[in-house]
Amino acid sequence: MNTAIKRKNDNSTQRPLRSRDFVLLVAGQGISLFGNMMLQFAMSMWVLDETGSATIFASVLAISIVPTILLSPFGGVLADRVNRRTIMVALDAISAVLVLASAIVFASTGFHIASIATMQVLLAVLGAFETPTAQAALPQMFRQHGPATMRQGMAVINQVQQLSSLLPSFLGGVLYAMFGIRLMMIITIVSFAGAAALECFIRLGAPDRGDEELPTPLEDLKAGVRFLIRDRPNVFKLLLFAAALNFVLIGYSGVGFPYTIRTVLGFDATIYGIADGLIGVSGVAGAFTTALFAALTVLMVPLAEQFED
Repeated sequence: MNTAIKRKNDNSTQRPLRSRDFVLLVAGQGISLFGNMMLQFAMSMWVLDETGSATIFASVLAISIVPTILLSPFGGVLADRVNRRTIMVALDAISAVLVLASAIVFASTGFHIASIATMQVLLAVLGAFETPTAQAALPQMFRQHGPATMRQGMAVINQVQQLSSLLPSFLGGVLYAMFGIRLMMIITIVSFAGAAALECFIRLGAPDRGDEELPTPLEDLKAGVRFLIRDRPNVFKLLLFAAALNFVLIGYSGVGFPYTIRTVLGFDATIYGIADGLIGVSGVAGAFTTALFAALTVLMVPLAEQFED
């Protein structure tokens, strides 16, 4: 029996991307994102169907993005101080309760723009803390396996995120057209609850800060900004470029595209889901390309070292 346990531990060490904790992390994040994207799809369709207004639709989308922009840096600070598994479990569980409470309110009072916007903002607040926490969990898992394994792990996470964003488009269009918004809220509740249950079994200790005195959250945030500007200026420039590109594209991809398909052209939710899903295929292809590049890097580095010797 001891031999079997030892062999299992050796396999986990040799194949970190197949380790129990990484699989649970990927599954939990994928299921959670699937539920979240399913809900966003349903709410977007409802707002366009009920109002037909690009202005109202854009307003709801904008206020749900603001918490992510403002709070994501503080999510990273929290992830450096509190057990990351605890954060992920708590956030997904709270998200499930929030959507359940919203469903009860909607059932008694009906769907309203203000109530939908409130729910979306609260979910965005929770998501702003969960995304940096999940990203910070990877270095903790793969600290002993080197940067190449880290790149592969990030590529796997990106693939799962793209697939989890892709499926709600195809599936959500059909479900919304056939059953409406209520079934999709149920799917979201189950997804958040299931993700929280899976994440309970991830083995992650508290962040190791050594014996150093912890700075205040604001000082931690300032230190991170200074590090990017002074020590990693190229990374900082890349972030600014990505932000500018996202700012330009989000207007059409987030607002103009669904408004054109649903309101201007008059196609139903099924057609919009297929169109949106096809766009997501490019993201999946990009994630797989990144994973392939990371795998080639792992193979080429030892060869380069041999030639140097």
